Amino acid sequence: MDALWLCAGLASDAAQPGAYFTFEHGQESLLVLNDGGTLRAFHNVCQHRGHPLRPCGRGTATALRCPYHGWTYALSGRLEHVPDRHTFPGQAPADELSLKPVACEQHDGFVWVCLGEPRESLSEF
Repeated sequence: MDALWLCAGLASDAAQPGAYFTFEHGQESLLVLNDGGTLRAFHNVCQHRGHPLRPCGRGTATALRCPYHGWTYALSGRLEHVPDRHTFPGQAPADELSLKPVACEQHDGFVWVCLGEPRESLSEF
């Protein structure tokens, strides 16, 4: 997996709380979002059945709801709601089924992501 920093987009596209944009890199789709002033990046895929949480583009959200089965995630990536949770083995533990984070930093007006363990810090890169 890539261990280099990739320029995902403009920081201004996720400047306001709840603002997000997607970043496509090969077969990977990432979701970059503003969680109350903190930029975060996640794999753009629901942990239930792998459906994309957001189509390519930009927008705003207060939560991330999968259009397939309705699993809902907070902007922090934490699994918040599972319809019929009682029907899942182990009752769908939120800590294990939260969104998968990606290293994300902002520098000089751009958002940078790293899909693997960064070889070096963004400032060294």
